Amino acid sequence: MTPIRLDVEELKQRFLVVQAVEAARTMNERIVTDPRDADVGSILGFGFPPFAGGVLSYIDFMGTTKFVKLCHKFEAKYGPRFTPPKRLEEMSEKDETF
Repeated sequence: MTPIRLDVEELKQRFLVVQAVEAARTMNERIVTDPRDADVGSILGFGFPPFAGGVLSYIDFMGTTKFVKLCHKFEAKYGPRFTPPKRLEEMSEKDETF
């Protein structure tokens, strides 16, 4: 059996991106209305890396346009869990942040 080769850096990115996509969905669905709540909750609640500033700050720091492109790359490779919500797509077109 041939061992599977994993790109560790890509794997790390996938972990962060999928969490950020889900947080963006909560904003899209108005489950969370303040980005700061999502950031603090992600750090204290489920251990999102503090150096990233929280899930939505991670998107803002990367830039919504770049983040959405990364989502589409992962979506094509790994499936629909990486599909960015419509609001995030719209934000990327206008280069908006949370």
